[in-house]
Amino acid sequence: MKTLFSPRKAALALAIVTTFSLTACQLPARKADASTPVKVETTGQGHLTQRELGEGLYEMAYLPAKNALYVASAQGFKDVSGGMIYRLDATTLKTIGEGHYDLKNFGLASAPDGSALYATNSLDGGISAIDPATGRLFVTDNSKAKNTLVFDERSGKVIKRLDLGDSLGIKFNGKRNEIYISQRESKKVLQLDGTSYAV
Repeated sequence: MKTLFSPRKAALALAIVTTFSLTACQLPARKADASTPVKVETTGQGHLTQRELGEGLYEMAYLPAKNALYVASAQGFKDVSGGMIYRLDATTLKTIGEGHYDLKNFGLASAPDGSALYATNSLDGGISAIDPATGRLFVTDNSKAKNTLVFDERSGKVIKRLDLGDSLGIKFNGKRNEIYISQRESKKVLQLDGTSYAV
C-alpha cells in the first residue's frame, strides 16, 4: 500500500494543524452582553432561559426568599485581578447587582436560612461571607496583613479593615447579627458584633 505522505510530511502537516488550533485558542474572548437574557424555546411545554454573564463562572447559590441567584466568578487569569459576585433575578436572569472584589471567587454556598452566602477564594486561601440583607461582604485576607475586610457588595469598596490577626474562616449569623471568625495560629474562634465589629 502506498502512503500519500512521507513520515516527515505527515509530521509537518500535524505541526501546522496543531499550531493553527493553538492560535485559535489564543483569540480574545468575546465580551458577554449582560443586558438581557436569551430565551430559547425547546420542544414540549418547557422553555430554557439562558444568557452570557462573564468569564470564569464557577458556582451558584439560590436564595428562594429573595428569588435571587448569586454567581461566583474568578474572571480571567491573565491580566485580571480579583473576581465578581453577580446577583441575578432567578426568573429572568437579569442582573440585580454585582460587585468586584480583590480576591477571585470560586465556590459559592448559602446558609440554610438564606441569611448569608459563602464564597471560597481558593488562590488566596480565603473564605468570604456575604450578608444579602445589608450588602456586606466579609473576606478573610490570608496575605501578610492577615486582616478581615468588610466590602460593600454593591460598590465593591472596602468599608472596614478589621485587624484581627490570623483570620481563616468566617461565618455570618444574620439572625443574631454576629460574625464568627476562626483563627489558625491562635486556635480561637472570635465572635464580633455585626454592626460595630467589636469582639
